[in-house]
Amino acid sequence: IASRTMPDAKASPSFLICNGLRYAIPYDSTSNPIYVKDRFIGQSLDVVLGTMFRKHRGKQPIEEAAVHWQSEIRAGRIDVRRNKTSRDDPWEWRAAVVDPPILIAKGTSVRMRRHVHEKVVPAVRPSILLETEKWIAIDKPAGFSTVDETGGGVNSLMTIVREEITNNSSNGSSISGKLDLQAAHRLDKPVSGVLLIGKSPRKAAALLREIQQAAKGETGG
Repeated sequence: IASRTMPDAKASPSFLICNGLRYAIPYDSTSNPIYVKDRFIGQSLDVVLGTMFRKHRGKQPIEEAAVHWQSEIRAGRIDVRRNKTSRDDPWEWRAAVVDPPILIAKGTSVRMRRHVHEKVVPAVRPSILLETEKWIAIDKPAGFSTVDETGGGVNSLMTIVREEITNNSSNGSSISGKLDLQAAHRLDKPVSGVLLIGKSPRKAAALLREIQQAAKGETGG
């Protein structure tokens, strides 16, 4: 089950630069809704979360995992929402409780809140080398992962690229608005070099296919 975590609200500035490093200011974050599968109907919320998010590659005992999620529920970091029952149902999120235990019903969804401390990254700006309607090419600095480590957080490469796009917008950049940028291929974290980024996941996937065809000596469509 995948969920993407984003900052609820980013203060300005959302990061600090010190000694050549970029530090993200810690922030509170709420996950996207996670819809609980029907096979968990009738089970208590702590056991269900313990089953869904077991540590040690799924080898953590469920009882031990459930204890962890009980503490998260008591701390007020878990919200629950039932299935909408009527047109007038406000369909509101409510803080989960341990006692009495919440039993999963059909259509139940949950979301999680956490306080985020992101990894430090180099205070280096990626240069935009070329732009088309579908993708952009950047000079990726060393020290940045092309696989998003922060779920789109303050110090992710895609966030910093968006900042660079915004900074260049007054200089004639054709990119405007919030783009769902995605790398079309990978460069290892310690490596610098040219990175191609699609302006959407779909465009990134199409660009990757073109790269693969070119590597095989084929012509793209």
